[in-house]
Amino acid sequence: MIFFLITAFFVMLYKAGHAATVTSENQDSALILPTKTKLPSATPEDTPITPSELDKIQKIKEMVASKVAELKLVEKRGVAGHVQETSTNQITVSDINNKRRIMDIDELTKFQGNSSSSKSFGISDLKSGDLISTVGLYNKETKRLLARFVYLTKTLPVQFEGVVTDKDEIEYTLIVKSQSGETKTIDIESSTKTKSYSQENELVKSGFSKIDISDKLLITGFYDLKDKNLIIADRIVILTYLFNLNKNITPTPDKAQLSPALKAQ
Repeated sequence: MIFFLITAFFVMLYKAGHAATVTSENQDSALILPTKTKLPSATPEDTPITPSELDKIQKIKEMVASKVAELKLVEKRGVAGHVQETSTNQITVSDINNKRRIMDIDELTKFQGNSSSSKSFGISDLKSGDLISTVGLYNKETKRLLARFVYLTKTLPVQFEGVVTDKDEIEYTLIVKSQSGETKTIDIESSTKTKSYSQENELVKSGFSKIDISDKLLITGFYDLKDKNLIIADRIVILTYLFNLNKNITPTPDKAQLSPALKAQ
């Protein structure tokens, strides 16, 4: 009997201790369970633009507007003429129309001397009277050219317009006579580009074989260094069809040209 009571007492103690342990563990678990916290969402209203950021945006807009305006003022262009004077960053020339032109030079400008010259060439090598051709960015406002390439040359391109009076298919030359009576020999090279006006009034590719006697031509090229009556053709445009088209257009008579009989009616 005593043994039974003692056993029952220990069993009750064990159950009470186990229940307390489980309760304690549940309480601890409840304490460490994470809770979901709703974070405030970021909206434009919650993060207003600061004055300094507005100032940066305005500066960017002004830079873009300035660049667009600058691009409208600048175009690619070439200028050729005789050197009048030079400085560290500037060349002044007299062009083919005897107008004074100023070309600016910077660290990006490339110089090229005569093909026979192997030494380096620069602005300090230019002398008064030298003939140069330049390509660069022309500013319409300042009327100055920012040179990108400067070439020392011997001749300037010329244009000559006239009618073909003779053709040498062996030597590839033409005799062309202008309206004023001036005659030039035109030398056709393999690099010469020839075009002609079509019936659709468009420029199309042509060639030496399609040029006939009495055709009207516009020639762009260079005078031969030894013979001023010889032009080495760079480009040729056959104008014959264009002029024939204009000749075939009959003007509409106006009232002043009507005959007395028609006026009386």
